Amino acid sequence: MLKSLGLDPNVPAILFAAKLQPWKRPADVVMAMDKLETSANLIMIGDGPLRPEIEQLASQRPWMRTLGFVNQQEIAEWYGATDLFVLPSSREPWGVAVNEAMAAGAVPVVSDKVGCAADLVTPDVGWVYPAGDIDALAAAISVACQVTDLTVFRAAAQHRSEQYGITATARGIEAALATVLGR
Repeated sequence: MLKSLGLDPNVPAILFAAKLQPWKRPADVVMAMDKLETSANLIMIGDGPLRPEIEQLASQRPWMRTLGFVNQQEIAEWYGATDLFVLPSSREPWGVAVNEAMAAGAVPVVSDKVGCAADLVTPDVGWVYPAGDIDALAAAISVACQVTDLTVFRAAAQHRSEQYGITATARGIEAALATVLGR
């Protein structure tokens, strides 16, 4: 999939997939990538008012591609084709895309304003950094890119996402009802 975009499949691939809105902070990912001392690819998926700005940034960076809107069936493939999933939002009630990316084996790098960060992104699963801190985001991406084999992180991300999936939620609701009903 990376080759089809003209990207080097031998370097880490980072994915941002969200609406291109100011509070999602997509340009933060680009600015952080500019600070990396190692090679990496960046794929930006999404549409919204910041799309012209993001496409302009991509036009100046040979390691970056913008795909616009991608439907739900296709986006799962992109989650699985990339190494890291970055969500730098300054506000995010939960961040379902993080669950989806982790289920596909992408390792999360999220801001501390992403609601699921405290529950899903433990140190053995991914990285959390202070929202808006470009240097901290760059450092987190850099550390992740230096992990020789992300297999352990990928497996941990998939396992952790299972603990917060629909089946786990249904079991939790059943247990809560049983407690309330005294069964």
